[in-house]
Amino acid sequence: MQLLDKGDRPKIGGIVIEKSNNNTVTVKGSTNCFFVDNVTEKVALQELNEIKELYLKLINSSPDFKEYVTNKALVLELYLETGKSGFLVCSLINDKLVWANKL
Repeated sequence: MQLLDKGDRPKIGGIVIEKSNNNTVTVKGSTNCFFVDNVTEKVALQELNEIKELYLKLINSSPDFKEYVTNKALVLELYLETGKSGFLVCSLINDKLVWANKL
């Protein structure tokens, strides 16, 4: 929790967690697709759900972390990794799928 409060973004089990502001936690993960055109709505929702499941396992394994994130909004983000970098494909905000602008 101290890492998040300091602005660090720890990577745990393939997901990156960051505190976007005092009321929001953002959890980021990568798609298994190699091309952005292959990330359909069905694939995106499935992979965002997998990211959420990892996040929930983390919460359930740490009472302190569970208390820390209680009453904070959750934003899930799906990225396409392109080697040393990556770009946002879509987000799940308030259970609504939001696509990022495609290049």
